Amino acid sequence: MQQALRLLLFIFMLMPALLQSQIVINEVSGANRNTNADDYGQFEDWLELYNAGGAAVNIGGYFLSDNPANPLKWQIPAATNLVAGGSLLFWASGRDISNGLSFHTNFKITQ
Repeated sequence: MQQALRLLLFIFMLMPALLQSQIVINEVSGANRNTNADDYGQFEDWLELYNAGGAAVNIGGYFLSDNPANPLKWQIPAATNLVAGGSLLFWASGRDISNGLSFHTNFKITQ
């Protein structure tokens, strides 16, 4: 989990616009066994982004990855807004789908 967290932090440090907007990785779960079920009833690993800024931020078009050699692995869908003081959960399920309410990356993270 430490390696995945370091990688995600590295990716966001490369995005000055996000840093200026105060988007942070708020939480990461690399061992979700029974705490938080996704929209499929599965206990997938996840990460949460939080907007500590005072204005909404469109994070659509930015990327998440578990691989430093492939930092553009999963693109956050267009028009994904993160409201001021709000958070969004991204499931690291490998499903590679989103419906506007639920976001599933094309990769998984583990401890």
